[in-house]
Amino acid sequence: MSAWVLMAMLEQARAWDRVQGLPPESKAEVLHTLDTIKASAIHWSENSQADDLPARRPTPSSPAEPLTTEVEGHGTAVTAAQRLGCTERRVRQMVKEGKLSGRRIGGTWFIEDQSVDDYLLRKDVA
Repeated sequence: MSAWVLMAMLEQARAWDRVQGLPPESKAEVLHTLDTIKASAIHWSENSQADDLPARRPTPSSPAEPLTTEVEGHGTAVTAAQRLGCTERRVRQMVKEGKLSGRRIGGTWFIEDQSVDDYLLRKDVA
């Protein structure tokens, strides 16, 4: 249960966004740790009998598969690309440029829905 609670706290603190300014080696280590905590939380949720906590969606059965679990408030890069009318690669570039907020979990990029909405608003105003 502690992994699930810690994961919820990290999401509230926007831990992934704060990691962006770290040096590459530190950033990689912190992101790996955060991914491990997320995996622990998902594993706990799948194997828990507690009815009072929200259930998490299952992870893929094989570790080689990309992670396709949903992250609250985020869509995949594919979904963001469809909404923006561009390619998935361009979405990843926009994250690196700071135009969108997102993070990679396993092999899947998750883009904050709000950052896509904000980008579309800025694009409409310009």
